Parts: sequence; C-alpha cells; structure tokens
Amino acid sequence: QVATGTRLEKSVLLYDALSNPHIFVARSDALDQVIVHYQKDLSGQWQNETVVHFYNAGGKFIYELSADTGPGYSFHLAVLKTRSDVDSDDFWDAWIGANLYYCTNSTGAWTKELIHHYNTAWTEDMYIKSSSRQDIKMDGDGYVHVVFSEQVIAEETPSRLLYATNRSGSWTIETALSNIYGASDDAGWFPSLALDMYGTPHVSCMYVNRVATLSATYCRLFFLERLGPGWWQIDIIADSDDGYYGGDGRRYTGALSHLVFDADNMPHIVFSDVASTHWPGSQLLNVGNIRYGNLEGGEWIFNTIYRQPRPTGFLNATEMHGICLAISEDTGTFRVIGQELVVTGQDQYTCGLVDFDWDHRAPAVPQGFKGKTAAAGLELSWAANTEGDLSRYALYRGHESTFIPGPENLVIETADTSAVDSAWTQSDFFYKLAAIDVYDNESGHAVLFPGDIVATLLSGYTAKVGERHIEVSWTLSRAGIDGFTVLRSEGSGDGYRELASPVMIGQALAFSFLDHDCKPGRHYIYRVGFLDDDELRILFETEPLCINSPSPALQQNFPNPFNPTTTIAFEAIDGSCVDLSIYAVDGRLVRKLLNGRIEGGYREATWDGTDARGDRVSAGVYFYRLKIGKTVMTRKMVLIR
Repeated sequence: QVATGTRLEKSVLLYDALSNPHIFVARSDALDQVIVHYQKDLSGQWQNETVVHFYNAGGKFIYELSADTGPGYSFHLAVLKTRSDVDSDDFWDAWIGANLYYCTNSTGAWTKELIHHYNTAWTEDMYIKSSSRQDIKMDGDGYVHVVFSEQVIAEETPSRLLYATNRSGSWTIETALSNIYGASDDAGWFPSLALDMYGTPHVSCMYVNRVATLSATYCRLFFLERLGPGWWQIDIIADSDDGYYGGDGRRYTGALSHLVFDADNMPHIVFSDVASTHWPGSQLLNVGNIRYGNLEGGEWIFNTIYRQPRPTGFLNATEMHGICLAISEDTGTFRVIGQELVVTGQDQYTCGLVDFDWDHRAPAVPQGFKGKTAAAGLELSWAANTEGDLSRYALYRGHESTFIPGPENLVIETADTSAVDSAWTQSDFFYKLAAIDVYDNESGHAVLFPGDIVATLLSGYTAKVGERHIEVSWTLSRAGIDGFTVLRSEGSGDGYRELASPVMIGQALAFSFLDHDCKPGRHYIYRVGFLDDDELRILFETEPLCINSPSPALQQNFPNPFNPTTTIAFEAIDGSCVDLSIYAVDGRLVRKLLNGRIEGGYREATWDGTDARGDRVSAGVYFYRLKIGKTVMTRKMVLIR
C-alpha cells in the first residue's frame, strides 16, 4: 500500500536509472489539485513529496496525467486541467478552456509551466470519454515531445492533433493531423507517441468521419512521422473493420492504440476497432476487439488477436477501454494487456484485464542436417530444435544453391526430425531445411549440398570449440583423397573464403585441422572439400561455431573507503558499448566515467571524487553502475574527506 485518499484520480508508474519505482498521483477537489510523487527510501519505505499545487489554476480537475523519465534522475509530466470533472453534471462542457501544463524536476526543484490553453477534444461518445487524448516522451538529449487533441471551435466542429516540443528553448506548437473532410470530423483521437532510435517522433491515432447526426461513417488508423518542423508524413495504415462494426455501417477501424518501436527500430501497433450506432436518444462509438500490426517490407500486416461480440444495444456491449503493448528487450517476447468493460444493464457492468503474449522471433536454424542414400531414395535427418513453441519443419529442394524456398519446391512439412525423398536420383539436388513455430515464424535455412551426399566416402565429422581456436575432425570410409580444401564463412553474409594454410593433421583415414585465427563472439561455418576432376566437391559443412565471449564482470573499487581517488576494475566484451557512471544515494547522476565502445578484456577506470563540472563532491556513500550491452551491474563505495 502506497497511499490512501478519497480523490486519488490518476496515477503513473515509472522506474529510474537504478530500477527504483516512482509513482505520481493526481488528486482533485473543489479547492486544490495536487500531484504527489511517491518513492522508496534506502530502507524500502515509501516516502512522498508534493510536485505541484494548482489551487484551481487552469481548472478544477486533473483530466490527464502522462509522464516519462529523462536523462539523469529527472521526471517529466504532462498535466491536462479541465474546468470540472468529466464524469460530473458539467460533462458536456467540461472540455472547454482546458490547460496543458508541463512539470519537471530536471533543474533540481519541481517547476510548472503552461504549454497550451485550448479546448480539448470533446466527448459525444459516452463509452470512450475516459480514454487518453495526450502522450509525452523524452528524447536522449533531454527535450520534451507532447501530442494532444484540440477542438478547433467550441461548437461541434472538427478536432485536430497538435504536437509540442521545447527543443528550441521555448514551447513551439504545430498541427500534426487536421480534419480533412466534414465539419464535425475528429482527427488525431487517442494518440500514442513514440520516438524511434534516432529520436524522431511517430504517432498512431484515429480519424473519425462524421455526418450531421454525428454518426461515424468512416474511421481510419493513421501512422504519422515527423520529418521536420511542421512537416509530417501521414499514412492511412488500416481502413477496414475485421467483423466488429455497428448499425451505422462498416469500414470502421482505429480507436485506442499503442505504438512501440522494437530493438531493430521497427514500429508495432495494437489498436481496437470502432462500431458506430444510433440507438433512440443516443449516439455511441463502441470500441472492441484487439488488433496487432507490424511493418514488414514497407507494408503493414494486421491480425486480430482478441475478438469481442458486436454491440447490440445501448446496454449490451463488450469493449476495450485501454490497451498497451510491451516488447521485451531481452527475449523479444510481445505482451498485450487490455482493460475490458462489459455492460449488462443500466448501471450494471464489470471490468477485467485480458492478457496475451507471443514470441515474434523465428526458431533457430536446424542443426546436423545430413543425407545418405538408401533403397527408398535419399534419407535426410537433422537434430531436433529446442524451442518450446516449435510446430514443424519444412524441407525444400532445388537445382541451384541460390533457389528460394517456397510452396512450389516444398518436399514435405513434418514434426519429425527425418524424412525420405523418394524422388532423389543421382542429380545434383540442393536441399534447404527450416524450423517453423506455432506462430508460423520460419527460421533461416540449413543447406544440404550435393557434395554432402557422399555416403560411401565420409564416415563422420566433429567440431570442437577451444578457448582461442576451433578444431574440425573427420574420418573417411576409404582412401583415395590426396588433399583437402577448407572454406570458412564468418556468418556475416560475405560468403566463404578459402583458408590459406590451415594446420592440417592426417593419419590413415582420420583428418583434422586447427583454425587459430578466430575471435570470441563471432560465428564461423566451415566447409571441407576435395578436388574431383578439377571440380571442388564439398565433403561436409559444419554448423555455426562460436568461441564464447568473456562474461562481463564488475569488481569492488580499491581502495574503499577512499580519498581522493579510487580505481574501478571490470571485464568487458570486445567491441561492446560500455557505460560506467557514478550516482549519488538519491539516484542523481554525478559523473560518467566511460561511455562508448571499447576493446574487450580487463579494464580499469579511476574516479577522483569530482562531478561532471570538475567540482569535488561531498563525502558519503556513492554507487557506481556498469552497463555492458543489456547487462547492468551496480556496487557501492564510500568517499571520505
């Protein structure tokens, strides 16, 4: 339990650079509107501080609270104030004369400033009046980006999406998406803002075409990219329903949405569909189903991941009132959580959460792919993949090594780890094998070359990885080969290259070679062949082999306690991006000692007890944090004076 109260209206949970939780809570009453910041102290107890008192400035209700973390130990809030509670008797006019504020502690103390005074997008559609109409994100340089919906004129006229930023030193506001058609159209409803890895703002949002009766005749999901000041690329990425629609017609798409970029800088969106219906005395937009979309090859691909029944009346609807998407940086797993509302009668409803997760990654390439001749044709076999969501394997056959696997050259799909191709002859067939999971993600392809099928010559082979070398050994079933050629690929798409002088050892029918020119962390594939009538024949190909990189490690600083300097030692991975920073006990960044790519191995850094400006810091407890790739390690040290 963090806090109790009678008017705790909105809350946002964030984590700081040291993975400590922070909760911001908004409270509104007739006299004051307050935002309180809750955080844990070193003993694990929840403490709080007041961020801001509004005392009715800008309105008597905090309608929206959005937040994000910034560089160092900074927090950034976008606060929407309305003249009254949108659930009050003033419901119809509560959106008039709203004020959007920005609060931050980036300078140490909390400050408040007005971003914009405007009419926030009004709510004719009762069921979705509680949904978000703004979003805030911080870029890597510490600048703020905000999107929010504005009603252009306060009389059932178009709404539009505005974008604000303080990159110029003061707030600049521009229109990101405006109404295109009717005078009652709503543009930019329920925006979700995301910054890609380059800090470029992108937005997913809804556009609503309305007629004079306010029926939604055509809704669409938009995807926006800011190319420059006042310059937005605007794309309609979905414009047809998936079976969820109302009595006013079909083609309803887009409502609540959440936009996220993955580690490869590719966008992903979850959103709900819209059903517009006129019932006696009511005009409603219902939002149901959950759809997921991702960008593949420049084209958006959409799938419905959760279906709900279509609404059949004012008091009979099942809806989504909130959806969010998270992508794990460690595993690549996707997770979607939605807040579902089920209306069963007048003032009768239930709420619950729906939860989905799935793996968007393809399985690993099958290993140990080999073939041998038999009376029934060619017997092919491979090692079983270890993924828990594996569904089957697909085997393809072609006449060139560059053939593209597809339905036209599919031999078989099977859950087994072996197959027989009865159509095999002495022809130079090439085979490719892929693993497929239950989500139809297909792996890369293991390749079986015609030269691999030398059943009467190759008896077997092994490959071993040492600390600094790779050893490949094989045996033949008969003599007759004078020499071997070794080809190596580093798995980077640059093809195979012949090793100039591999250390080759041969005795009777057993052979091996050592490759000492290997670097940790890189994958190597070897092909061993021989010349047959001046033509290179491949005897076998290994699976990808990799020398393990040293594990990152962080040692205790020495001396400790110290004055005036101390040494911090750590183990780094070759070519990794390293961030070594000093923090105060309150989480404030004191100084960055290292930030960039370095060579791997044992490394040392020295701290002289000064901050980023070169000033000496006070005595006390400090933390030093090492981040190498996705690994984060933290230790404590004591400075004495």
